[in-house]
Amino acid sequence: MRIGLRLPAALLIAGLLAACDTPPSREPFAKLTYAYLPPFRLAVGRIEVVESYRPINTPPHVELEFPVSPTQTAAQWGHDRLQAAGGADRAVYTVLRGDALETRLPASESGGLLGSFDTPPPAERYDLTIAVRLQIVEPGGRVAATVDGTVSRSRTVGDDATLNDRERGWFEMTERAMKDLNDQLEKSIPVYLHNYLR
Repeated sequence: MRIGLRLPAALLIAGLLAACDTPPSREPFAKLTYAYLPPFRLAVGRIEVVESYRPINTPPHVELEFPVSPTQTAAQWGHDRLQAAGGADRAVYTVLRGDALETRLPASESGGLLGSFDTPPPAERYDLTIAVRLQIVEPGGRVAATVDGTVSRSRTVGDDATLNDRERGWFEMTERAMKDLNDQLEKSIPVYLHNYLR
């Protein structure tokens, strides 16, 4: 009988130990899309969206750790906002960059002994850069018009930041950088591609 009583207790202890190993829940993040915005209708036969930037998985690059991919989000803008209205030419929208770099801040730069005791000094800085190019290409291959867009965002975090804190910050960086890029392209496309807008 004593063996029978010990077994449930052992299972309970094992269950409690297993619960301690459970990783913290990850915050879900929505995919960033732009189909709710009016499209740019271009006088071309087709739209090509090219992700020429390949995310790097070695330090100091951290773009693969972002909860939403900067490269894929930039490409999504092209899919959502560019439409072919018909014509002999083609539009090529290329994601040239979507990189995020982590820089460990030295004590003097992150606050050190001079920092506030209430707020931990920043320990890392993250720099995000997104760059795209939109070109109108004639049937013979000549580039008839080009629009470039480049945006950057930076953010620092402290040593006490959790994984969810960092991912939330990375998501906000991507979201705001893409807002900047959208604003930039909304101004430059009508200027440089006005002959191709329909």
